[in-house]
Amino acid sequence: APNLSSICNINEEVLHFLNKQGHAITVFGIGTNLVTCQAQPALGCVYKLVEIDSKPRMKMSQDFEKVLIPGRKVAYRLFGEKG
Repeated sequence: APNLSSICNINEEVLHFLNKQGHAITVFGIGTNLVTCQAQPALGCVYKLVEIDSKPRMKMSQDFEKVLIPGRKVAYRLFGEKG
């Protein structure tokens, strides 16, 4: 069965709320609130998985902009005539 994941601003309070409501979530992504205090400013970033054991993975989303083309990526920096 596929995993159902949730990664948006998850913290202890949200986990308790979801557990009281009942849910089918099998994977939680707890990042920013795991390593910082909520009272402190933090930079929210996203790390997207593109491969597991050399097999491409694709992010699915209802938002077209968030859908990720599967497979490993290579970043390039292009320089103009002036550097």
